[in-house]
Amino acid sequence: MKKNFKSAVLLLSALTFLSGCASTGSKETGILKNRMSALEERQDALEARTRAVSTDTTYVSAIERPALTAATSTSRKSAPEMTKRELQTALKNAGYYDGAIDGKIGPKTRKAITDFQAANKLKVDGIVGLETRSELSRYLK
Repeated sequence: MKKNFKSAVLLLSALTFLSGCASTGSKETGILKNRMSALEERQDALEARTRAVSTDTTYVSAIERPALTAATSTSRKSAPEMTKRELQTALKNAGYYDGAIDGKIGPKTRKAITDFQAANKLKVDGIVGLETRSELSRYLK
């Protein structure tokens, strides 16, 4: 009888312990699920931003292309706008750029721009302005 009583107490203790762990575990599991959901949402947002950047077809920024005033736009011929990828493609076709066509204006692209400008007797400033775009546009066809 003592053996059965000890076994029953031991079994009851084990069940109490396990049920306590289960309830604590379920609380922790709920917290972890909430944190996991928040992290997944953040990851989705970051992936969306990355996709937006990697498929970016924005034009060369204002730093890389000065704005034209009304006076200069009427006195000079116009050159087509150029995406960063088109810029790299034109520089590659002209033989001044050997990097990847990735739409990122890095050191290789900047050097290619200044080399192209120097070779074509343009103002060597690294800015893809109207005259540089006009010369480069010949290499996009």
